[in-house]
Amino acid sequence: MNSRTHADALHILRQQTRSRLLRGPLALALIGCLLTFAAVYALHPEPLSGEISFALFLLWLCGIGGSLLAGIVLYWRRRLSSTQVAQVIDSELHTKNRLEAASQFAGVDSPVATAQRTDASDYLAQHAPSRWPILTLLSLALGLLFFAYSMLTMVWIWNAAVSGFSVDDVPLEVLEEAPMAEIIWLEPKSEIKATQIEAIPLTAAVTTTHALTRPELYIQVNGSQVSVLALEVEQGEGSGELLWEPDLYLDMLAVEAFDLVSYYLQVSFAGFPSVDPATSAMQFIQIKPLREDVQLIHLQGEGGPLKEALQLLAKLKSAQLVLIKQNFLLVHAGLDTSEEIWVAENLRVQEDQSLLIEKTEQVVELLIAAAASTEIVDLLMQAKQAMELAAAKIESLENQAALEPQGKALSHIIEIEKLIQKVIIIADSSQPAAPKEDIDPFKDDQKYEMPPRTGGAAGQLEKLEKEQAELLAAIEGLNRPQTSHEPESPVTADSDAAELAKQQHTIEDALAQLLESGEFAGPVQDPLGRASQAAGDSALQLEAGDSVAARQPAAKTLMLIRDALGEMNQAGEKKTEQTLSEAAQKLDAAAADLSGSAGETPAPNAPGAPQSGEGTGPSRAAEAAAEKVAEVKHHLQTDAARQQMTGAKAMAETLAALAKSIEEEQILQDLEAIDTAAVGTGDASKTAAIQAAIEELATRVALEELGLRGGNQAFDKIAAELTSIQQGLKGLAQRERRKAAAGESSDSGGGSEETLMTEPNKGQRGQGEPTLANSNGSGSGATSESVEEAAQGNGSGSEGEPSEGATGSSSGRGAESGSGSGASSTKSDGQQDALLTELTRNLRMVEQLTSDAAVLAAIAELEQSIKFKESTTDGGGGGLAQEPRNVVEIVSSLEQPLNTVLVWLRAQSPSLNRGELLQLRTVDEVPREYRDAVQLYFEQLSLDYQSKQQRQQKEIPSK
Repeated sequence: MNSRTHADALHILRQQTRSRLLRGPLALALIGCLLTFAAVYALHPEPLSGEISFALFLLWLCGIGGSLLAGIVLYWRRRLSSTQVAQVIDSELHTKNRLEAASQFAGVDSPVATAQRTDASDYLAQHAPSRWPILTLLSLALGLLFFAYSMLTMVWIWNAAVSGFSVDDVPLEVLEEAPMAEIIWLEPKSEIKATQIEAIPLTAAVTTTHALTRPELYIQVNGSQVSVLALEVEQGEGSGELLWEPDLYLDMLAVEAFDLVSYYLQVSFAGFPSVDPATSAMQFIQIKPLREDVQLIHLQGEGGPLKEALQLLAKLKSAQLVLIKQNFLLVHAGLDTSEEIWVAENLRVQEDQSLLIEKTEQVVELLIAAAASTEIVDLLMQAKQAMELAAAKIESLENQAALEPQGKALSHIIEIEKLIQKVIIIADSSQPAAPKEDIDPFKDDQKYEMPPRTGGAAGQLEKLEKEQAELLAAIEGLNRPQTSHEPESPVTADSDAAELAKQQHTIEDALAQLLESGEFAGPVQDPLGRASQAAGDSALQLEAGDSVAARQPAAKTLMLIRDALGEMNQAGEKKTEQTLSEAAQKLDAAAADLSGSAGETPAPNAPGAPQSGEGTGPSRAAEAAAEKVAEVKHHLQTDAARQQMTGAKAMAETLAALAKSIEEEQILQDLEAIDTAAVGTGDASKTAAIQAAIEELATRVALEELGLRGGNQAFDKIAAELTSIQQGLKGLAQRERRKAAAGESSDSGGGSEETLMTEPNKGQRGQGEPTLANSNGSGSGATSESVEEAAQGNGSGSEGEPSEGATGSSSGRGAESGSGSGASSTKSDGQQDALLTELTRNLRMVEQLTSDAAVLAAIAELEQSIKFKESTTDGGGGGLAQEPRNVVEIVSSLEQPLNTVLVWLRAQSPSLNRGELLQLRTVDEVPREYRDAVQLYFEQLSLDYQSKQQRQQKEIPSK
């Protein structure tokens, strides 16, 4: 009895120990196996379909193995002794350590041990522990066996599928019906700039052969994916074309200035889950700041190493962007990574990325030499490290993973722009180089924006004029007599006067600050100073409560402010005239460069021929024209900003519109696209089209300049230009006549030229081809050489005298010199071509200014006479060649129609007498040169009339 009792107590202890040790690991293993079975079933709900892939089998293997391994690890970490289990049971059953003592006395036959075990057995007979762990372990074991059987069935099916499947068993028509789709971005461009609060409208055209699922827009910021948006757009029911127009809200991405946002579309095919989804190209958005501040620094020469580093940074940015696009294409090309074409392209991208790392190191050295800040150098070093990581991943065929470090490298380069790209480098050289066109791949649709006028001195002065006008009206309101039913309120009047005095002091201080800033020219400073003094006098009278006495200095303040505005606008107009004149000259020179590039390339030893290492004539001509156009654009933008801040608003808008037209017509891009071999051979029409666009722009600029002159000056200027050109052509014709009369041959032409150069009373000769004369009369018109030779040939008649503003000097292709007849002929031809070019441009301006049929017919006849004639070449090829007409013949054909145009120009004299001025209804109808005086006169009449009315109203109550 005692041995059975003892065995029962120890048996219960051993049973509880095994149960508590095994139930945790077995439960963990069973849960892992059940989860694996659920995952396999979810991915492959039909076990007998025979389409289980190796990836599915690998999932099963990892699930089973991981579950069993986790159970074994937990078993070894939870090993419990019988004493520990006895302590737990004693605590649960409140046996007062009976089982613990029994476990300690196991195997001991002493009376004390026997008594203790007997007591424990008796207690357990009445309070036996639960036996549920045994049933639990049995259930776990049965479940694990069932799961293992199911998984063995899966493995058998997978083996059967692998051994029995063949691509040849698939019908050909099924392969041909594989779904295809193409996504093309229509809007916006592939690289744009936008602020972080903008909504970017997207437009994508989709062509598909099957129905599509809901497309998804993948968005990344600085190379890291941040969002995937499911688009609510039309998905289509089959093959066809779709147009998707979602919006991308940048404010939802929490981006900051100079972050890089990239996005692309991806869509799957309905009913074809195994087919790779269709993917669009990757697009980029650079976040620009809401306000762009510009810092001015002065550097010697052309800017030194800092300028070179800035240019190289832009090239790094463009190159890294291209590599991201190429790597993205490799990821989504749908090709196997073992295919030869994919391997070759991947190797090329990896080599280009490695080469970019070397270039980045060079830029780091340049930045250090330019004394750049540590922050800039560190950012570029981080970009270099990201490039190295991307190159390593591309080399190991991890192209998808390489996209993130590539994006980070590009974002670091863009972040450097936040620190240094907004710096304008002002070169202190006497002839600064023309600014190069920005090579930034992120073209800003609103690339040039004028600063707000309210932030400049001009805007402040205009605001003060409005405030002073309102203040003057308030003062007159205080002086207005009250009606009989309105009680007098001296307290209110005094308080209003005190408030107006504060406002007048504020205007006085603002005028004084504008005066001290020195932002305005001298003529504006004088009325500003007097306006500030008058405002102070008005404020003193208002403080004394004498609003009647305050009216006169307040009105004087308003008049002086308007005088200052008038001087400011007048100075702005004069400056704009000069800017437009210089712009027209440079655009004419650019068109002349392209005109000279249409011929044959000079011989290697000829004057102007390219030396070793230089480009050919056409390429150099296109480059020279591009530099001139870029310089014009830069000056127009700079002067527009200056006028916006301290000048005339209308002039700022005019200059900005002209600069914007250069961007919209893409003249610079077309010039850069001209190929050296194409110009002058197979694609001369393209060069001619660009030349025509530049000439049209030059005409528009010249017309804007003439519009600023007003009155007779515009027509007089064109007439003077045409007269100067006429005299220049006559001078060339007279020289040809003298050479023909003297019997000079082409071999002795150089001696004749030398004789002409040394004749007395010739005066100083100008060099270069004639260009449009400056507005002050000192610009370049017909060369003094041509004009004076015309005077020598024609005697002392009026036609022989050069007109004012027609002489001067400039540099150009007409200034080429040489020896012998070749040099003389080249110089004469250059002068002739330049004069005819000037004539053509002036005729275009006249054509825009007139609707007279006779004048238009004369212009058409002139243009026909200017054109080159076609003649059969002497060679046997029978082709056509272009040769200029004889200058004597040209002058003879131009004389009559040119005189018709000159007569019309001299007849245009829009002057107004006093009676006509009084009939005008508004100041805007007055000619520009009279507008300020008429406006001041009307203002004075208005003030006098108001004063008379107030005096009459004061006399009525006294009567």
